[in-house]
Parts: sequence; structure tokens; C-alpha cells
Amino acid sequence: MMLHRLVSLLALIPLTLLAQTNDTPFDAAARRAIAETVARTLETRYVLPEKGDALAKEVRAASARGDYDAAATPEALANSLNRLLASANDRHLAVHAAMPMRRDGVLVAEDLRRDNYGFRRVEHLDANIGYLDLGGFTPGDEAQRVAAGAMAFLANSDAIIVDLRRCPGGAADAVNFLASYFFGPEKRVLMNRYHRATNTSMESTTVDVPGKRLTDTPLYVLVGPHTASACESFSYTLQQWGRAKIVGERTAGAGYNNELVPLGHGLVFSVSAGTAIHPRSKRGWEAVGVQPDLPAPVDRALDFARAAILGVKPAAAEPVQPAAAVPPIRPGDYTGTYGNKEISIREGALYYQRIGGSGGTLHPLGNDRFDLGGEAVVTFFRDASGKVTRLRLEWPGHPVEEYDRAP
Repeated sequence: MMLHRLVSLLALIPLTLLAQTNDTPFDAAARRAIAETVARTLETRYVLPEKGDALAKEVRAASARGDYDAAATPEALANSLNRLLASANDRHLAVHAAMPMRRDGVLVAEDLRRDNYGFRRVEHLDANIGYLDLGGFTPGDEAQRVAAGAMAFLANSDAIIVDLRRCPGGAADAVNFLASYFFGPEKRVLMNRYHRATNTSMESTTVDVPGKRLTDTPLYVLVGPHTASACESFSYTLQQWGRAKIVGERTAGAGYNNELVPLGHGLVFSVSAGTAIHPRSKRGWEAVGVQPDLPAPVDRALDFARAAILGVKPAAAEPVQPAAAVPPIRPGDYTGTYGNKEISIREGALYYQRIGGSGGTLHPLGNDRFDLGGEAVVTFFRDASGKVTRLRLEWPGHPVEEYDRAP
């Protein structure tokens, strides 16, 4: 699970955890308690014991030095902890601010329904090519019904393209369900999993599914840097079994299985607690990502997949029209921390990153607006003196996010 979008996070957190808040003050004692819980969790649950022990020592040392004393809010403490945890280069390891929830979970269920359980688009393209745009692998009976409906719509396609280019993660059970449509009815192991805290192993396998199985239908999966965790698992297992061709760019490399630990004061700790290893390759994709069989610019992966299905060369990209001149920017105006987002400078360009997570280069559009790899638009706002004070994130099809700049 990659905690890139809130809906993906909500799909996997127990509802009672999301509702947990504290009536106690957020004071020095609370900050120390949260840091200690993070350290203890690293020691007892982190997938790599030696690395977990080392990180735990760093968290405790920072707490003893008073590094967290200036964190006036839970979000500020999360940012401080994430800056330390980022040294692990682990795409799942991070502290997150949880959304306050009603204990009956109504808000969670409604958000998932409005998101159509991650199924953004299903249609037939030219030449009877089926196309599925998936935004995440959501667990549960309702999500399975939507998945079955999508697969019924695609059942008579001559080839299928599954688009995971904007797919941050989800649940293993949902991966197993959808992947089962592309294999025969005999049980097949999709992934071997190991859980460190309990020292147990288990197999993720194909399952019984309603409707027609598409065992011989050519399958292409579109991926890119924003394909992560469960979405990588789907891509990787189908690739390693020779069932699908992967098209696009290397994925995020979030290959561990994670758990969510409540910290109080609306915070949860995502800790990598297990491994996922494919039975054929004997390896996973942590840090290295899933490598495409057919490399293509991520924004042209669909064109490349269609061309491969039709046996033709991809059409040349349309000539880029000269853009209106964008006034020079001063990168230093924007750098800093905004909630759990960080703006920095890499190789001379502005770089956006969720602290402890994935990121990308910002391309100027003018008027303090930037394009994030075609995935989102980032807009900065200034106060009366001209100082940048706020950041807005606009993801297609999702609520706008806004964050104040940290002092």
C-alpha cells in the first residue's frame, strides 16, 4: 500500500483507528510518548531488524536532544519524524495525520463509494481493445462487485490494457481477486509473504471469481513512477508469470508490506512489517521498482501499448507548439515544508516530495503554478509582502489539498 492518496489510506485502516484522537494536551510528554511508540514499533515490527534497531536509536536520540520540542502540532511532529525516517529510503515508512472519522465508518464507506472503489474508467477502444483505468486496489465485497462488473464489460475484448499509472496501492486481497481473471481456475501462487513480528509466512493465491476468465486474452499493464505497492504487486506477478507485458517507466519501488500503528493525537505510523517475494523470480521490487518490458514515456504508454497490440509502430508524438514565455522563477521563494510535503531544489529544478515518500520535478506554468509530471498542478500563494505562504495540490478527480508553509 502506498499512502499517496487519502482514499488508499482509508481503505486499509481499521475504522476505530481512524477515529482515535486524544483528549489529553499535545505537550512535551505527548511528543515523547509518540516518539517512543515509533521507536518501539521499529524495534519490534520493522521488516529488517538491524535497520529497525538503528532507526529506533536515532528516534530516541532525537527525542532526548529535544529535536521535537518545537513541534507545536501533531502534523509538525510527523514532519520532524519523517525527515529522520526518510534516511531508510523506504516508500512505506512514514508518520501520517489520520482523518478524523465517525466510529461507524460512514464517511469512509461514502468516500470509497464516490471513488467507485478505485475503478475510474472502463471502455472499449478501437480494434476491440478493452481499457481499464484503476486508481487503487480497494478491499471488500462492494469493491469486488464493481471489479466483477468491469471484467464482465471487458469479457469479449480481443486485448486488454490495465492502466495503473496513477495507482498508489491498496490491499493484497483485491490484487488477488482482479489478477485471478487472467489465470485459469487452478490455484496459482501470486506472491509469497513473510511477516516479521509473528515470524510467519503465507501465500497469496488466485481465487474463485464470477464470470468469464480471460486466460488467453493479450494483456498490457501501464505503469510509471506513481505506480506503487499493491499496484506494483499486480504488475509484477503478472509479468513474472509471463501473463502480461508491462509498458511505461519504472515504478516507485514500494515493495514491502506495511501495517498502520495508532500514535494518538490523530497520527498513525506506517511501518514496513513484511516482505513480498514472487515464487518464480525469488525476489521482490522494493527500492528497484518493476521494470517495463516495453519502455515508453509514461504519458505515451497507452499509445505504445495500443501499437504493440496492433503490431505497428507507435505514432510519432505531436509536435510541441512553442509555449508562451514563462517568467523566470526564483526557486528559493518556494522551498520549505508544507504539511507533510516538502519543496526542495534538485539538479537546479524545484522538486516536490511527500516527506518519506515519492516525488517529482515541478515544471513552471507561470503565475506561481507548476505541473507535477502531468499528474497534478501545484499552485503557491503569497501574502501581501510577496512571501510564499501556502501550497495547493490539484489531482484530477480528487478533492483539492491545501497546506500552509511551515515557519
